[in-house]
Amino acid sequence: MSIDMPIYQVGFIAQGEHTKEEREKLEKAIKQREKKYGYKRGTNANLTKPKQYVNIPDSQFADIVGFNYPVDKTHIRGALSYWNQPKNRKAYKDPKARAFITQRIIKAALKFGITVTYDPRDPEYVKLPDTLKKQLKNYDASSYMLNYNFAALQGQLNPGAFIPSTEIFQERA
Repeated sequence: MSIDMPIYQVGFIAQGEHTKEEREKLEKAIKQREKKYGYKRGTNANLTKPKQYVNIPDSQFADIVGFNYPVDKTHIRGALSYWNQPKNRKAYKDPKARAFITQRIIKAALKFGITVTYDPRDPEYVKLPDTLKKQLKNYDASSYMLNYNFAALQGQLNPGAFIPSTEIFQERA
């Protein structure tokens, strides 16, 4: 029996449970998404959507290539909190991937009225476009550029070594 639907809608299947042909098809689909979105998948990329996210549209994932970090209204707080932990970013060696995911998560959080606090110690936040930084709590372009440049000159800016703010997000009044 043939079902006409994208393979990811069947639900998550452990990687070892795919036939060789299915795996090749899924790998090809990931490569197509990498090309379309301009970044390489993380080591945590899913071949298919995890079954708990099967009803979430592709456009509602911060990591569209690997179906990670859903940013719909139900999941955005979890995505923001999880992504703000440096250890969770290590799966993404491609700086384009980290920038893409960071921006999508922050934009979604702002869209849902969540206040995001700028952290100048976070290299991904520092690299955000100014138009997005200006929407973040505690962003002051002049003082943070001075601090960032000083840290860079001192060799203290180590990607992934920042201390996340305890105030990652809060409701807007």
